[in-house]
Amino acid sequence: MWSVGVISYILLSGISPFLGLNDRETLRNVQDGKINFLHDGFAKVSDDARDFISKLLVFEPSERMDVKTALEHPWLKITERPDRGEGLSNIDRLREYQRHWRNWYANASCRNTYRRRPMESCFTHPSKMIYPPDEVYTPPMSPDREISRSKVKSAPIEGPGKGPN
Repeated sequence: MWSVGVISYILLSGISPFLGLNDRETLRNVQDGKINFLHDGFAKVSDDARDFISKLLVFEPSERMDVKTALEHPWLKITERPDRGEGLSNIDRLREYQRHWRNWYANASCRNTYRRRPMESCFTHPSKMIYPPDEVYTPPMSPDREISRSKVKSAPIEGPGKGPN
């Protein structure tokens, strides 16, 4: 349900709900649940839509709105109310959001330097998640990747004249 809240926020406003200046700030905004409905993107968004999103974007899953409750939310019952004649007023923001993230993903330096790390490592040192081209960082070798000869057992060689027949 979290993702439904994020997608709803983006589609209604054209802005990412937790976007910070860097990865650390973005993740901190997620943890703190900082959602901003005061910017221009929400000028024409109904209170029901804001309520729907705010109940989905709760960091603690047990406190978040579940599927049944979400389907009964007044905002999703909008077809029972007359149309106010307001279209997508944030279409330009949506296009800008799509262009921004498409360009970010297509950037070869980002793809080449991106490393998957546990999310909590971003709070201690953000370069452990994304390495800038000028920063040299070599992650430590994982213990499960080291293979010693004592752990590897060789299979007996079978065939004519070699081993048991």
